[in-house]
Amino acid sequence: MEQADGAHYTTSWDTTLFFGSRPQSLRQTGYNERMFTPYQWQEAMSNRAEYVESRLTLGAPVVAASFEPGIVMLTYRRQARKLFELYDRLAFGGVGQQSDIESIRLAALDFAHREGFARSENDVTLHRVIHAISAPMKAAFADFSSPPVIAMALFAELGSTMEEDKYGIVEYDGDFVTTGHCACATPHRGEKEGVAAKLHAIKPKGLDIDKAVETLKEIWVSSFQVFEKSDGDKEAPLRLEAAILERDFRKEARFRVLDVEP
Repeated sequence: MEQADGAHYTTSWDTTLFFGSRPQSLRQTGYNERMFTPYQWQEAMSNRAEYVESRLTLGAPVVAASFEPGIVMLTYRRQARKLFELYDRLAFGGVGQQSDIESIRLAALDFAHREGFARSENDVTLHRVIHAISAPMKAAFADFSSPPVIAMALFAELGSTMEEDKYGIVEYDGDFVTTGHCACATPHRGEKEGVAAKLHAIKPKGLDIDKAVETLKEIWVSSFQVFEKSDGDKEAPLRLEAAILERDFRKEARFRVLDVEP
């Protein structure tokens, strides 16, 4: 596979980190890809996408933007954390089924540390991680012998300046986009453009961490309804979660979970 920076690599982790143990071939499950005509295959993929998206709509979106102190990420959750450090200048946020979010995090973490050991810390970039993660997610979505990944991921890479910050969104089917300045991982297509416009309209200069969190919180609350519904825990309250990748390069640990008010 060719990366955006022209380097070549192969993924080095066991893809069962994503999906658990799988049969070695589709034939072992009695599945025969010849059972599908091209039309049936397209219809099956469409149904699969509709199923995943219906599950994802129960999750709370993740927003992130660049400020002078660093990259601030924000979401709401019920119990398990959704914002994590991946590597020196990399952070991750997930939307969807918690077990799949954790599988993506572990796979990305494993890849990042393998790259850092085999190459150098500077070679562990957002583009390398995204390319490595997207391939098995794409394969899982097209594999009708087992469930798809019910999650989407937001990756952030801290630069020396706000202009050098990078963001990437990996969809449940392995497709991805990269941006600068800000990003939003949401399964709600109708709100995506509106949220992006609000994030791009932020004037970050002069805003401290508290003001940055408040700005993102206002955008989140004004853009989305109540998410993270659960049939087994309908009364569980949503909790605000925020984190920062600090731009102070004198600090050894740049990722910090923020203590925020609900």
